[in-house]
Amino acid sequence: MRRVRADLTEHCGGQPSATQKMLIERLAKVALRLELYDRKMAKGESITEYDSRVFAALHTAYRLMLKQLGMKPAAPPAPSLAEHLARRAAEKKRGEAA
Repeated sequence: MRRVRADLTEHCGGQPSATQKMLIERLAKVALRLELYDRKMAKGESITEYDSRVFAALHTAYRLMLKQLGMKPAAPPAPSLAEHLARRAAEKKRGEAA
C-alpha cells in the first residue's frame, strides 16, 4: 500500500490536494484487495461467484478512481520568480563570457 500511495502522490505532483489524498488512500486499499484476489487466482484457489462479483466491482471502482485522479501526471511546478531571475542572470553571464 505504501508503494501505491507514494506512486500516486508523485503522480499528483508530490503535493496532492485534500480530495486527492482521500482518493489516493481509497485507491491504495482497493489495490490491496485486488492484489489479494490476484494472488488467490494465481495459486489456483477456487473463486466463488461472490468473489467474482466483488473482484469485478473492485476493478471497476479502481479504474474509475484512477480516471478521476487523472491519467496524465501533474505538470511540474513552475519556477518561482526568484528562480527564473537567477536562471536568466546565469544565462546572461554565460553569454557575456563567450
